[in-house]
Amino acid sequence: MYSSDPSAGTQANLVQNAIDQKVDGIAITAAKPDALKDVIAKAKTAGIPVVGSNSGVDDWKDLGVLEYFRQDENIAGQAFGERLDQLGARHALCVIQEQCQVALEARCARSSPSARPSR
Repeated sequence: MYSSDPSAGTQANLVQNAIDQKVDGIAITAAKPDALKDVIAKAKTAGIPVVGSNSGVDDWKDLGVLEYFRQDENIAGQAFGERLDQLGARHALCVIQEQCQVALEARCARSSPSARPSR
């Protein structure tokens, strides 16, 4: 089963629905980790393993998630920033298309020329 919604509150409700259905496991994307902390704890209490992917590399352990799969957005942003440097970019714009999405914020923070040490 797959469920999604960009709203943090609705994401928590979707996880709660999965708990109520007594699923065997839950995979989350912790784009907005604060909204999921309590419901992840409820899943653990119910004996349902929770894993994370895509977003939340900096938060998955604090959330109590069993494992995290995917890339580290800090490293991805840094690699992109290095490529911008190679191209001679000095005024880059990194658009965050979803407010408070931690992966996007991490990626942009590391890719921005102003966030990197000057060379």
